Amino acid sequence: AMFRRVAGGASMKDPDAITLPHLRNLNPDPRLCETLNYEIEQGTSTVGRFNPDDPPKFELNGMGMRQNHAKIIYEGDQVFVSSNTPHARVLVNGRPVSGEGYAELKHNYRVWFGGNYAFRFVFPGHEGEGDPEDPTFAS
Repeated sequence: AMFRRVAGGASMKDPDAITLPHLRNLNPDPRLCETLNYEIEQGTSTVGRFNPDDPPKFELNGMGMRQNHAKIIYEGDQVFVSSNTPHARVLVNGRPVSGEGYAELKHNYRVWFGGNYAFRFVFPGHEGEGDPEDPTFAS
């Protein structure tokens, strides 16, 4: 349970065994890139800083992160992300998601939370609907 808390809700499964849509971490260091996978279950998942009163599904405590920073909504076969708190930085493919707005996530889209959390969105079974495979950190 300790590692799960340290990894902020990341899955312990082999990445190839994950069938749910998930966020895979990006890092400029190739040894650390795509080592953490955050599985997105149906419904709403919160992303944010440690909060004892309302623990986030995915706990990210780094620079620029807020409590209840963002939410990810998985309904039917669509996944959306929104900023959940004023001034909480959320980017999809480099574009800010602000206010009450939502951005749909498609396979291989890049998602940023706060100052330095970058992810690649992986949507098993929906690969053809997203961006082509691009393993690089930059996008």
